[in-house]
Amino acid sequence: MPGWPRAARQRTWRGALVRLTALVVWSTLAWGCVSGNLGTPPGTYTIAITGQQGNISHSTQVTLVVR
Repeated sequence: MPGWPRAARQRTWRGALVRLTALVVWSTLAWGCVSGNLGTPPGTYTIAITGQQGNISHSTQVTLVVR
């Protein structure tokens, strides 16, 4: 099959590109975790939660206390 080597090369490049993209995304996320941000600062936070199904929608607020 004359087209087979080209198709194999394309799959190899696509796989390498997918792995490289995953590595860049993972590295960016990992760097954000160790860049000195120790988490959410202590305090009281209000979180709005909304759920919807069809024409029905419900909302509520909850309070999160971080110590």
